[in-house]
Amino acid sequence: MAKRPQSGLREAQEELNRQIKEQDFKRVYLLMGEQGYLRTQNRDKLRNAVLGDGDAMNAATFTGDGFTAHDVISLSETLPFFADRRVVILENTFLWGNRGTAEAERLAAYIKDIPETTVLIFVEEKPKGTTKLYKQIKKYGFVLNCETPSERDMAAWTAGRFRREGHRILPQTLSFFLSYVGTDMLAVENEVCKLCSYAGEREEITKEDIQTISSPLVRDQIFDMISAIGEKNPDRAMKIYMDLIKLQTPPPVILSLMTRQYGQLLQAKELLQSHPDREAAQLMGLNPWVFSNRIRPMLRYYQGESLVQALDSCMQAGMDFRSGRADPQIAVERLIAANSRRTA
Repeated sequence: MAKRPQSGLREAQEELNRQIKEQDFKRVYLLMGEQGYLRTQNRDKLRNAVLGDGDAMNAATFTGDGFTAHDVISLSETLPFFADRRVVILENTFLWGNRGTAEAERLAAYIKDIPETTVLIFVEEKPKGTTKLYKQIKKYGFVLNCETPSERDMAAWTAGRFRREGHRILPQTLSFFLSYVGTDMLAVENEVCKLCSYAGEREEITKEDIQTISSPLVRDQIFDMISAIGEKNPDRAMKIYMDLIKLQTPPPVILSLMTRQYGQLLQAKELLQSHPDREAAQLMGLNPWVFSNRIRPMLRYYQGESLVQALDSCMQAGMDFRSGRADPQIAVERLIAANSRRTA
């Protein structure tokens, strides 16, 4: 597994854990970053800690674009029902895009006036750090960047997941496991559960178990699926998708990896406008060979605003199944079919 620079994730996570333990809550939080597992985990920890013994009547969630800043402010000003606080969650919303600028600025102006009885929690993978809303949250609240942990922390977390399931894994086997399945924490969690179920009463997880049960580098299969979508080859794209489903890869994990891959391609496209391949690869933390031979060639399939549109469609698919409008598997299948369809 390639080394990543040590980040401030551990320190920020410890500070958030302290706030939760001591009930020392900020009025507003932003949970952001590439690891959907950490965003969801911290959202739920915060929500449950703030509510305490209060029931779900004091919790509300806004997603997508079916609300206004006035709706959020009005709810935030309402006293909680037989409890100390209420929680308002804004997850994967339109506020961070161009269409939501006016509503976002209204909320930004309100941040400093949030009453003591309300906690706002924003959950977004890639919020724009240049917006007034982001700056106000950072000034008056707390921002947790849920990026991929360092190699050391990732190994420790994964080993801990095996221990909680009643199994152990040797360091060299653990290193092989992470190089085999990647570092998306949702995918790693899924692979740990599959391996522990396969091992049964046997305590130690072996390299042979991993080769037999685990999905080899699911992210590479996602890359191949994105290539098939770009080539407008729906049959091949759907075949790869169904292979992932047969390997027990949950549709939300597939969608998370698709979103990440499209985001990586968009970043590469933007960097290549002013940087040569090697510099762009370095800025993205990628091996130059991988960048030149895997990432760059795929960009020929995505012209104009097609990558932005692909990312938007991933976000919409996520909102569809989180809001209950579509089954997760159906939402992802629709996404693949729509993006791989040839246009006239």
